Amino acid sequence: MFLSGNKKITVKLRDNTVDLKETKDLFARLMVLARSNRDINQKEAIGNYEFTLKPRALFASNGTDLTDYLAAKILEYKRRSSKLIITSASGNTRSNKYLLFEENNHEEADTLLIHQAVLASHRNPADAQLMFFSPDTDILVLVTANYDLLLKNTSISMASGVVQIEPLWRALGKERAKALPAFYAFTGADNTGRFSRIRKATWLQIYLKADEDIINALKMLLDEAEVAEGMLSTLASFVCAAYSPKGINIKTIPELRWYIFCKHRAESDKLPPTLGALKQHILRVHVQTRIWAQAAIALQDPQPDPLHNGYFRDSDGMKPTTTEVLSAPKVQCRLAVPERR
Repeated sequence: MFLSGNKKITVKLRDNTVDLKETKDLFARLMVLARSNRDINQKEAIGNYEFTLKPRALFASNGTDLTDYLAAKILEYKRRSSKLIITSASGNTRSNKYLLFEENNHEEADTLLIHQAVLASHRNPADAQLMFFSPDTDILVLVTANYDLLLKNTSISMASGVVQIEPLWRALGKERAKALPAFYAFTGADNTGRFSRIRKATWLQIYLKADEDIINALKMLLDEAEVAEGMLSTLASFVCAAYSPKGINIKTIPELRWYIFCKHRAESDKLPPTLGALKQHILRVHVQTRIWAQAAIALQDPQPDPLHNGYFRDSDGMKPTTTEVLSAPKVQCRLAVPERR
């Protein structure tokens, strides 16, 4: 019945006529059959049947099928190529050569790129060159943090030019390089938000001068399953260092907020976040850093539950929890909203 994909047939719908190609689409089949068989109740059929094995209203395509298809076709097209071609889709990594890859559960392309680079570093001689091509700062951060697992001659080609990783690793030192993903997420990444009026350059200067306690607290965001209270107080002092005026050394956020307010009559966006807001920020950072911390391995541990780590869900989806503390003292809240009599 459907021998030609190009042949069209005219079907009358109410007062209009439409042209349908003879395809394998089930809905098109219904239209064609209804033209010749009056026993088919189109209203009942369309009202009660999906005309597909997967209900599209509930299971819309997210691009995964296309990615799998393209990965397979690339390998098919390059099967006789002298170059090594590797594709990864839906947790399956394959190549056009006789290479075996273990399955992975990476959901972020950034971490999967690092994982594949680590595998490539193990397969190749120590003097080989490894180059990443990406405009994203996330990749630069992850490559630097995992440099000790990569080939010595590793670089990344970015919009600004080619960046050699070894000088960055040496300048930062191993401990700061390993903590770099947590620092990057804490000071402002796509999924975590950023601090008002504090630029990355300022944060970097403070990071390079930070003491061992702060570096260890950032590393704990990468390594620990939960955020401890000690991490909160240590990272609060890190925030104080960024917001404190020159020559002022205040270690606690409430005192610093009061000092800046009294000294400069600062507006709220010029003050550091309260401890309540900072805690939620740190929880969100922890969700992201736990993923980045496992970039080099195939099977990542489940990420912390976002609903217990700085996020809540409403009718519009997942949203960040700004703070669990009231926006003002209860007395002021009552004054702001007069009671009805």
